[in-house]
Amino acid sequence: MFLIKIRKNEFNTAYFKKDVYLLEILSDEQQNDEYFKKNIIITNELNSLNKYPYIICKHELSDLPTIHALESTGFQLISVDIKLKTEVNKPLEIMNGIKNEFLIERINQKYECNFVDLLNKTQRFFDSTHFYKSPYLDNLLCDYFYKGWILKNVKGRTNENYIVTYEKEIIGFIFGNKDGRNIDIDLIWVSENFRKAGIGKFLILSLIKNSRCNEITVKTQINNYPAVKLYTKIGFNVIEVFSVFHRSN
Repeated sequence: MFLIKIRKNEFNTAYFKKDVYLLEILSDEQQNDEYFKKNIIITNELNSLNKYPYIICKHELSDLPTIHALESTGFQLISVDIKLKTEVNKPLEIMNGIKNEFLIERINQKYECNFVDLLNKTQRFFDSTHFYKSPYLDNLLCDYFYKGWILKNVKGRTNENYIVTYEKEIIGFIFGNKDGRNIDIDLIWVSENFRKAGIGKFLILSLIKNSRCNEITVKTQINNYPAVKLYTKIGFNVIEVFSVFHRSN
């Protein structure tokens, strides 16, 4: 049995100035349908979605009947992303090479003005994501979208948020969602002027230490080599590979 779930994303819609829908394709894992049967069923379902102006779909890359159905019905593969996870079951390694001038603090509302200043002077934060890669979305709207996302997290959307400052300037941040003893990293960023200085590693290990979590997960693009190298060096392992498709009707 296959189930198509589609819902409007109000946050995306507001920033991209068009109705954006998120598509989820579910199937019974116990069902072992042959390739052609599954492909035909999913293709017919996708052809019925022409009334939706803009659709984003993330799906497991290994599910070839569904992937081919998406491609044959006008969806364009924009990126391949991975989900990584690490279990905090060993002592944290000692951080070396981080200067004393780099301070890490938990974010609270008093930093909102600091973030407004950061957003005003920084044009682009996450330009390797599938939104920027889409031929259907304007890059300036993507800038606007991510700045809104960052401010939303500062105001409380995420609950484990930290910044790194240098001479009272924000040079990096990490936003995490904590659920019990598990955390999902929502966003992480380091200023270009301070990359390769260990700040990203500093942020992740500080998040793990301060939040007292048992497990931490993060998603990134498979070709974001610096990020993947950082996560795997810390001890993250890839647990899922999925494709990101966009379609504009």
